[in-house]
Amino acid sequence: MALSLKIKSTQTTHVVSLKGELAFDTVGALKNYLDGLPELNRLPVVLDMSEVEFVDSKGAGFIVQLNERLSREGLFISELQPQIKEIFRRLFLLERLKVFKKTEDAVNEAPGLSRSFG
Repeated sequence: MALSLKIKSTQTTHVVSLKGELAFDTVGALKNYLDGLPELNRLPVVLDMSEVEFVDSKGAGFIVQLNERLSREGLFISELQPQIKEIFRRLFLLERLKVFKKTEDAVNEAPGLSRSFG
């Protein structure tokens, strides 16, 4: 299965909504796309994973690298499916990442002024 994404950017946050599989065959295209966003390194990023069905080790590694890359701006993960949350738990990523049940909560937690999502 492929991976598709939608980005909703405001002056204070990027919300990247993913759909599909975050795996060895999709991570490269996602990385290239995000690298093409010059403003990515200036604002917090909320990664909405509500429609992500599968994450392999390459996908998990990408999230860890993105978290390190955005250490100043902030990476916020939201709406993990139960099977993805279990993978993250087994890889000890829940302790390393900022994970939220709802995307709106992640957006509101992102540094800066309070903002609404919708």
